[in-house]
Amino acid sequence: VFLKTYDSYVGTLPGHLGVHPPGPILLFMVLIRMCENLPLVTEMTEFLCSHFVPTIDLSTEIANVPHISDLTRNESAAAWLSVFILRAASALSLVPVYLIARRISVKAALASAGLMACVPALYLFSPAVDQAYVLFAALSAYFILLSVEKKSYAWMALAGLTWGVGLMLSLSFLAILVAFMI
Repeated sequence: VFLKTYDSYVGTLPGHLGVHPPGPILLFMVLIRMCENLPLVTEMTEFLCSHFVPTIDLSTEIANVPHISDLTRNESAAAWLSVFILRAASALSLVPVYLIARRISVKAALASAGLMACVPALYLFSPAVDQAYVLFAALSAYFILLSVEKKSYAWMALAGLTWGVGLMLSLSFLAILVAFMI
């Protein structure tokens, strides 16, 4: 139902949210439902936050942000869980970058992954869905390379699926399609 009515709903969203595809909202909806239906996930997230993020209280940090200042316990846990997931996606993006550059040499692969780890945007935009873009873009490119190299439709399908997930997060993934069509 949400996706069927998203085109009319998106215009009512505040600020930057009003120009995104439904992926970020779907991600948070899934995480909230997961925390509601699996109390252990909420408890584990709260445990991780209390031990690894002791000085930050999410509810205090967002108290002045409209529409999200009254988070429930599960919504707060889902927000923190998204922080961990998005940062993990950012870190995992080094793997496909390394594997793509490995085709040139190990030295190029290490340099590429090392330079990528130092990209300030991966940390400055944290936590934001933008951190996941690099992972999906790099995976799509890697799977396309594998599909050409191995002449495999399965790898191309996986590239398309990965690209599709990225497109659900940001319309900027259309540029990747154009780049590979040229």
